[in-house]
Amino acid sequence: MDFSRKYRITNTKDYREVYNHGKWFNSSLLDVSAKSNTLGFTRLGLSVSKAVGNANERNLVKRRVRNLFISINNINKGWDIVVIPKKESVKTNFQSFRKIFLDSLLTLSIIPGCNLNSKDLNEK
Repeated sequence: MDFSRKYRITNTKDYREVYNHGKWFNSSLLDVSAKSNTLGFTRLGLSVSKAVGNANERNLVKRRVRNLFISINNINKGWDIVVIPKKESVKTNFQSFRKIFLDSLLTLSIIPGCNLNSKDLNEK
């Protein structure tokens, strides 16, 4: 999977739909909201506030989330996912961040059980 415009949530109305009607997963590193869509593919939206850190830190967190989203091969189709990282996500290592992100997708039923690709993901 790539991360072309087709796989991004870009419309404010779509973000509001996910915020207001989606299921939520909350953790110390990030909040994830997910809502089903009728598009036949899954889209990702990122909402990274300035409270997370300076531009370099915010971009790091966005790269991490996009990398993880692209690397998941068995993601269920038909979801809109919005990820809201918290300030602590900048300070944590990639493996911990990856675990929390995958746990959120498992909890929200966006990826099936333990059939994840076990190869080590490297941060880009």
